[in-house]
Amino acid sequence: MHRIIRAAILVLLVILCSGQLVYARQTAKTSQPASRTATEQAVASTPGLADLVLKAAELSKRLTDTQESLEEVFDPSETKTSFRAAEERLSDLSKRLEELKTAEAKGYSQLIQLKTALQQETDLLEKNLNPVTASLRHISDLSRVWSEEKKQWSHWQASPDEDLQIPAVQSTFARARKTISKARTAISQHLEPLLAAATRGGELKARTYSLVLEVNDLIAAKRDVVSTELSPPMFSSRYFAQFSLELGHELRQGIRGVILPGRPFFARHGWVIFLQVFLALALAVVFLRFRQSLDESEELRSLAKRPFALAVTVSVGTLSWFYTSYPPTWSLLLGIFGWIALARVLQVYTTKSIHKRLIYGLAFIMISIQLFRVVSLPLPLFRLYVFIVALVGFIFCLRLARQSQRRKDSPRVTYGLGIAGLILMVVVLVEVSGQADLALKLLESSFTTLGLGLIAWLLMLLARGGVDWAVHRSRLQEISIFSNHGSSIAAQFTLFINVFIGSLLIVGTLTSWNVYDSSGEAVKGILSMGVTLGSHRITVGLVLGAAALLYGSFVLSSAMQTLLLEEVFPKRQVEPGVGLSISKLIQYSLILVGFLLALAALGVTLTNITILGGAIGVGIGFGLQAIVNNFASGIILLFERPIRVGDMIQLVDLPCTVKKIGLRATVVTSRDDADIVIPNSDLITNQVTNWTLSERRMRLRIPLGVA
Repeated sequence: MHRIIRAAILVLLVILCSGQLVYARQTAKTSQPASRTATEQAVASTPGLADLVLKAAELSKRLTDTQESLEEVFDPSETKTSFRAAEERLSDLSKRLEELKTAEAKGYSQLIQLKTALQQETDLLEKNLNPVTASLRHISDLSRVWSEEKKQWSHWQASPDEDLQIPAVQSTFARARKTISKARTAISQHLEPLLAAATRGGELKARTYSLVLEVNDLIAAKRDVVSTELSPPMFSSRYFAQFSLELGHELRQGIRGVILPGRPFFARHGWVIFLQVFLALALAVVFLRFRQSLDESEELRSLAKRPFALAVTVSVGTLSWFYTSYPPTWSLLLGIFGWIALARVLQVYTTKSIHKRLIYGLAFIMISIQLFRVVSLPLPLFRLYVFIVALVGFIFCLRLARQSQRRKDSPRVTYGLGIAGLILMVVVLVEVSGQADLALKLLESSFTTLGLGLIAWLLMLLARGGVDWAVHRSRLQEISIFSNHGSSIAAQFTLFINVFIGSLLIVGTLTSWNVYDSSGEAVKGILSMGVTLGSHRITVGLVLGAAALLYGSFVLSSAMQTLLLEEVFPKRQVEPGVGLSISKLIQYSLILVGFLLALAALGVTLTNITILGGAIGVGIGFGLQAIVNNFASGIILLFERPIRVGDMIQLVDLPCTVKKIGLRATVVTSRDDADIVIPNSDLITNQVTNWTLSERRMRLRIPLGVA
């Protein structure tokens, strides 16, 4: 026993000693200097002598490529002149902004002019900075590449490899360092002026943005709250004291301050201008081509009598909405063409001279207001003009309303003239009291709304006449679909066009009352309105999109069914019952797809649809069993076709002919020409005799009595 214990102790000592020896060896290995490991890695990553010489030669070629690339870089000296001119223009715009801030009356149109000019400056600066930014990005990439190259050669040179200490190799490193230094120097020479140009351009952009924010704040204040600050009341000494020689000086300053459309405006909206000119010329040619046939339609008389004026009216009235912003001078030019052309077209639809004078008077007033805004007519003169126009318009509307009442015209005309006269009377009273901004806003917005309403009415009238002419009098009548369903097709197209024109009228009205600055902002603002339900927001745009998809699916399914039943199936000699079944299934499939797309447009996911379907299923289980039973029976009738359209069937003792098979009920006609609506479930669950299911001939048993 003692021997065994001594042997175990001896073995344990041997094991402990061997463990200590292994641990000492491992410690010695790990305690080697870290520099040795790094040195071994450096030696392992250093290229050989031949590769090193080749890489040095490649550096010279890359230097040449870099120098050639730098020569093609944009020269920032070209931007100095444009930046200097931009700085001068910004200084002038800043002075104008300060003048508007300190002026007693800050005109809304003057602020819009200033905002348009600042937007043009922003576009011009962006255009000048684009090549500078692109060149900076290119040079920064080159600088990064050569910096990495410098680090790599420095790493190789620090390698402890004895072969790299040869004088010839050291001279290779020296040439490489010299090449890299040349490249970095060339890059730095081109980088510094580009950085200076970019910095100056960025400062100008920041200054422009600051001015735009200030102008937007003034416009928002002007738009949201109509100024009610009192100017000197009319017929007072303070008001008449304003008529001095300074008015002429202010008028000359306003004329000199008119901003004409610049190159950025034409660059941004050139396509709209081209479309307007092209559309006007194309419409004029078309109207002249069909002048004789168009003269026969009451709605299209203006197409034959005023083809050029109507073409200009349509072009200006429809495509002007695509301008995101434009200088008031361009708005004045469009107004001159648009209002004169509209007046010439509208006079075709009236024979009374007083109505013609009213139309031309409206056009003259709208053009003159735009002109006075462009030249910044002094406030006392503008107030006098507004007062005279409102007073004369009130007397004129009152006279027309009395004449209309005596002639017993339509109440809409009489009440419309009365409302117009009331608004003009309010304008007169507000102007006399001294609230010049409010009076001008009421007058201009009311007249603009009236003008937009006339344009919308004219476009709807022309659209209805044009669709009717195209469907009923053109070569489309040669197509059976248009000859058989022309009225319904014309109604659908007219409805779509009227909705579109009505939407444009709403947008224009909101813009004219300064709810939005431009038509584009009005469209975005209307479409973005909505409510938030949980984490999902439902906007007007989503609702309109869903409604359009659903309505489109109904129209498309109906058109597809008509096309199949009247054009495709008769030519393919498909049986009426089979054709009806196929067309019905296609119709319901398209409606289902449209419904699902409408739900997807509203943001309803498939999970929510499943939940909704479960809820509907529960409701069906409780209260809609009969309807679902009839619906399923209708599907069976369409697929199995035990009864077809045109079959002679007998229900109990009643013989009748199948007229129509629907998804809920089937319509049959008795021998007394009475239409009977039968639920589809009765045809499936009850016994029905079909005399013409397998054979179209049938036998009639007529009992005859003999005396």
